[in-house]
Amino acid sequence: VKRGSGTDVQAFLRRTRGRMADRATLAEAADAAAKAAHAAEEAAAMASAKLEEFREKTRERLAGSLLATLPRAAAGQRRRIAVVGAGPVGLWLALLLAQKHRCADDGYGALARWPDAPEVVVLEGRSRDAHCARTDIRISLSPATCNLLNSRAKSKRFCTGMPVAEIEERLLQ
Repeated sequence: VKRGSGTDVQAFLRRTRGRMADRATLAEAADAAAKAAHAAEEAAAMASAKLEEFREKTRERLAGSLLATLPRAAAGQRRRIAVVGAGPVGLWLALLLAQKHRCADDGYGALARWPDAPEVVVLEGRSRDAHCARTDIRISLSPATCNLLNSRAKSKRFCTGMPVAEIEERLLQ
């Protein structure tokens, strides 16, 4: 059969119509796949929004229940604890009380107190000038006490045989 002789025109039309039908079917399938992908994206976004809403409600509920379990001071006033004497023991006690009622670090280096944290007041009879001046009195600290002081006061400077003035100065820092 020669090309262009027109003898097999019907076969040519059948093949051309078949190719066109295949292209139309592929285009319809691509369109359906795009619609399904868009619907899946919308469903995922909706599920993500619902999950975030659930997380927020859970966070609020837990925060409310935790605040409800904390003891509350009457009329918003904090309890006050007086420590009599600003010697090594008094300053150590004030430091431990402050650490006990401190919130965790917020990541920015700032520390906060719990809402029910007491106010610790250190009362001292000596004037500020006379404080940390007792260099003539030395205290023998056991290794366990030195370790405890260093770990709680975040210091590595406490050792046995220290003058009282130096202990007071380091606890005041």
